[in-house]
Amino acid sequence: MSENLLENINCIVCGETKNSVYYETVQNRLNIEETFTIVQCETCGFKYLNPRPTISSIKKHYDVEEYHPHKISEESFIDKIYLRVRDININTKKNLIEKLKPQKRTLLDVGCGTGEFLEAMKKQSWNVTGMETAKEAKDIATKADIAVYDDLNNITGQFDIITLWHVLEHIHDVSGLMNNSNRLLCDSGFLIIAVPNINSLDAQFYKSGWIALDTPRHLYHFRPKDIISLLDKYNLEVKQISNRLYFDVWYNALLSAQHQSKIESRKTSLWDLLKAASIGKLSFFNGLINPLKSSSPIYIAQKKE
Repeated sequence: MSENLLENINCIVCGETKNSVYYETVQNRLNIEETFTIVQCETCGFKYLNPRPTISSIKKHYDVEEYHPHKISEESFIDKIYLRVRDININTKKNLIEKLKPQKRTLLDVGCGTGEFLEAMKKQSWNVTGMETAKEAKDIATKADIAVYDDLNNITGQFDIITLWHVLEHIHDVSGLMNNSNRLLCDSGFLIIAVPNINSLDAQFYKSGWIALDTPRHLYHFRPKDIISLLDKYNLEVKQISNRLYFDVWYNALLSAQHQSKIESRKTSLWDLLKAASIGKLSFFNGLINPLKSSSPIYIAQKKE
């Protein structure tokens, strides 16, 4: 059946066909009986899921109650943490964008989910548009009187700001996404991308148990050099790398500790949580010193002149 279909791909950064196994067995955090393989490009070192579910079969991996990005309730302790971090991050994103001083205050959020970020920007007199493929999340955003499309090809006009907050790692057709971003971004506009950093200290500590691997929903695992090289292919230049999503590292460390104990068929202990707090702290300060080591860097790019 289609829900079990897998496909092999080439490296999206350099196009190389040859790869080697980086992590052979990575559990799906929402179904640990299911495992996937992450490979490393033999030419540029980029890491990605291979084989991966096809675009027609990936949907079942999102239609899971525990999948947090589409959560709007506070059913568990982790839900409460996620929603608090999300609210803090929305203010961080808003402040970062305002400092860029865009001309027309037009914003497109790709992968807008249930639309909380766009609602916040709309209250600040922004003309906002969203793109979201998950119908339930899209319907919630639409109820807030936000224009939300399920396909970038159906969006017209140009935008001062295009944001991809933890979206790029989910996209099957990266070339289509980048070409549409170029089409929709005005010449003086900014493309803003946030993705997990597989070179961060928390990623190196938890290895195949790092929660941000999130197989099979995360198809790619970027280092800063990978983002810079990928955007360069599409005539986009990274102007700034920010480490301002400060709470992502703590959240990742906490969930990684829980995931690791789940894999080992035991309860998460106080020691696990204390260790996660220590790893989060070390990785946090590592990212403060060097944004290239941040657990969740923000890349601010523009079209090349």
